[in-house]
Order: sequence, then structure tokens, then C-alpha cells
Amino acid sequence: MKKLGSGTIINVLSVVTEKTFTNSSAYTASKMGLLGYLKVLREEVRDYNIRIVNITPGATESAMWTREMREEHSHRMMNPESVARLMVSAFLQKDNIVTEEIIVRPIEGDI
Repeated sequence: MKKLGSGTIINVLSVVTEKTFTNSSAYTASKMGLLGYLKVLREEVRDYNIRIVNITPGATESAMWTREMREEHSHRMMNPESVARLMVSAFLQKDNIVTEEIIVRPIEGDI
């Protein structure tokens, strides 16, 4: 990307970087560490026209959740295809703008 003089890096973080959930300390630490790294990296690659987009989704129906959790709460979880469309939209931004952070949650709130 540096040699090309442009690029886009899209990262999927987690709403745990915005809200505290019990029983998620290791997961939260990893996502918070990644967020810090990506914010610094963004500043380091700006001069190369490299965009870094952090997408911070809430509960999304995926294999991360147990089958039981998905059966009980899938109606409140975001559709993974909807989150993917959001990612594509961020990627397709052109010119000299970048959406740096996107927080997206289920309309009914966190689980």
C-alpha cells in the first residue's frame, strides 16, 4: 500500500470498546489493544494515503455466539450481511475522506 500510495484497511472491532460487559475481560483487552494500535497506525500511514476504518459492531448473529444464545437472541442481533454492506460502503468512499470509526448496534440495543 505504501508503494502504491493508497489503500484501505478495514478492521472489525467490537462494541466492548465502548461499553463494559462482565465476563469479557480477555476479549475486551484484546479489542481495546487493537483499537489503540489502529489509531496509532492510522496516524503513521496518513501520508501514504492509506485509510484505516474501524467498524465497531454490537451483537451480530455469528458463530461467535453459542447456538443457545443465537436461538434465544437472534431476533435482536444484527444480520451479518447488513454489517458487511456497511463495510463495503466504507471501502467504496473515495476522494480525500475517510470514515475513521463506525459504531453500529442492534436497534433494540445491546444484549
